[in-house]
Amino acid sequence: RVDFEGRMFGSQKPGGPKIAIFYDNVEVYHQPGDDPDVKVDANKPPKDGFYLRCNNLNVSTIERDGKSFQYMVAKNNAFFRTPEFFGNADVIKYDQSQEMVIFEAQNENKVKLFKLLGPGVKPQLITGQKILYNRKTGKFTLDGGMEIRSRLGDEKGDMEGGAVMVADVGW
Repeated sequence: RVDFEGRMFGSQKPGGPKIAIFYDNVEVYHQPGDDPDVKVDANKPPKDGFYLRCNNLNVSTIERDGKSFQYMVAKNNAFFRTPEFFGNADVIKYDQSQEMVIFEAQNENKVKLFKLLGPGVKPQLITGQKILYNRKTGKFTLDGGMEIRSRLGDEKGDMEGGAVMVADVGW
């Protein structure tokens, strides 16, 4: 679901993607389910869901192998939240076909993500110029090839037990 306070522009060329551009205080509530009007708390997205806020959102819908996928580009004061982390970036891109979220900083800015570690525990800060988040695996990849997992796993990386950090990223 996309809520916005400004204007919206939409277009579709024959055989091309559907494109929609939203302006001014844009909020995206992305979650599993069939009811687009379900109540969602932006501060507590459901499992496998996310909340995205920005001032300019470009959404393209493409057809591939008979299935529709969305590609979103959020700009201008972009903020992102999942049950596992939250943060800001100059540009946030979401590719539904790969379940990949890309956080990008421009100029001298830095992406700032905060990994939630539990109630009463200070979140871990993750910074970089470009950070990729694979929603399927829960892995973060920072420029330079470092990565962090946001899902729970044991020391072998199995997705049960305690948290796993795959590489030391120098915090």
